Amino acid sequence: EIAHKTPSMSLPEASDNEGRTRAALAEQNRLIDEQASRVKSLQEKIAGYQYVLANPGWTTGDGFMINHLTSVKTVTEGLSQATEQLAVEQSRLAQMQEKVQSIQDVLAGLEDRRVALIRQQAAEQNKVYQSMLVMNGQHTEFNRLLGLGNELLQQRQGLVNVPLRLPQATLDDKQQSALTKTERELALSRLKGEEKERARLGYAADDLGFVGDSYQEARQRYISNALEAWRNNEANKPKSRG
Repeated sequence: EIAHKTPSMSLPEASDNEGRTRAALAEQNRLIDEQASRVKSLQEKIAGYQYVLANPGWTTGDGFMINHLTSVKTVTEGLSQATEQLAVEQSRLAQMQEKVQSIQDVLAGLEDRRVALIRQQAAEQNKVYQSMLVMNGQHTEFNRLLGLGNELLQQRQGLVNVPLRLPQATLDDKQQSALTKTERELALSRLKGEEKERARLGYAADDLGFVGDSYQEARQRYISNALEAWRNNEANKPKSRG
């Protein structure tokens, strides 16, 4: 529904809906992490059953495995149930990941709409500034106003290179890397706790090349594993007294 309304949204509407959509995306990612943990747990359970069946050891006539203190029948039934459950949970995880993609598409549309409206406002302001210059011939004031326009645009849309004057020079790899690093650091500085760590891992996944549909599963596993390790480390930190 939001996707259909996006092209006609005003700037405040696009901004408000973007905030709500980001919150929905964060919640869906949290649910995916939980679901991925369930899938991993089932996979480990299945591996355990398979190991027992592959290494039964001394077994009685009725199929009781002395080394494992259980019967072949019990383990086989457990393996069958766990395998069926894994198929269900993996399907559920895939559906949740599809929903994330849908939310991301909506978010991208809202961001495009917001940026387009901000640029439109900036262009209109620029026309006013140019008219003032023609009437008054105040070139110094013109540059000052354009500078203010650039700063306002950068603050409102979180972008850096939105030219209002002349086209900017093409950056080399080193310059672009440094610029990207500061943008990431700025974005991370606005976050806290697990949200900050998730964003950092997203950047790390980008750097590792986990980008695009073909790397979706690997990217999710990378972020999920690293995030779980981060949680464990946080939980193991000594609590301050007082």
